[in-house]
Amino acid sequence: MCCFSVTLSPHRRDEDTGAHIFQLSMVALVLTGFLFVSTGGLDSPLRIVRRLAFPAAVVVLAFAALYYLEHYFHPAHYR
Repeated sequence: MCCFSVTLSPHRRDEDTGAHIFQLSMVALVLTGFLFVSTGGLDSPLRIVRRLAFPAAVVVLAFAALYYLEHYFHPAHYR
């Protein structure tokens, strides 16, 4: 038996433009976050963590919404 999996499901169309914009914004967020942490002054790391708490929560909520839309909302409404 071969180690490669072959799927026989119909070809799904590509993601919409919104998904690509979201992916690019996540890349930009990671790069900006790295720049912020690397230049943020490591003498007071608690202050840096407090500044990043709200934006991190927003990113987590965005990923939770994306997961919900892809796994529950989209299949229920567009089958």
